[in-house]
Amino acid sequence: MKLETKPFLIIGLPRSQTAWLANYFTQNGRICHHERMIDVQFNFNTLISELGKKHGNADASLILKHKEVIELHNQGKINLVLISRKVPEVTEALFNAYKKAGYKDAMGMTHKIITSYVGPWASLLSNSKAMIVDYHSIHNVLPEIHAHLTPEIPFSKSRAEMLRNLNITQNIAKRVREYALRMDNNRVGANQGAGRK
Repeated sequence: MKLETKPFLIIGLPRSQTAWLANYFTQNGRICHHERMIDVQFNFNTLISELGKKHGNADASLILKHKEVIELHNQGKINLVLISRKVPEVTEALFNAYKKAGYKDAMGMTHKIITSYVGPWASLLSNSKAMIVDYHSIHNVLPEIHAHLTPEIPFSKSRAEMLRNLNITQNIAKRVREYALRMDNNRVGANQGAGRK
């Protein structure tokens, strides 16, 4: 029996190893993007179209599209894994990352992200039929995650072991600048559009 190839999503609160998982799942001709939603200006339909039938995206900001994610998963159109990490742990890790990156208002930015994500995240966890994985168990259950997201690709224990000790993380300072620039450009475009009316 041939296993069906589907696009896949990996979603978790920030600092939940989505960057590491994106790296791991980029293999055998499949690409797993990381935080691709920012690059497609938060257009969920554009993202899903880009993924086609075989690629993936590991992305915390997909939490904000929880209704669309749940609907698509319930329709059987995507494979989905949710990485569950306790909010206090996420808050501390995110604050430390912003602080290390030299972000002036690390606490304010952390608070803004956490408060905007917590409600939709709870909805995603409670209303989705996705595979839910505890953050601290990722490496222990990686074969099961692999089989759930990419069942047509054999699990490579040697690849998993090679990557296990790598600290793969997002460049927070760069990503914040990109995000701010995109938001500024969106505001300028919206204002210019309003001026033409």
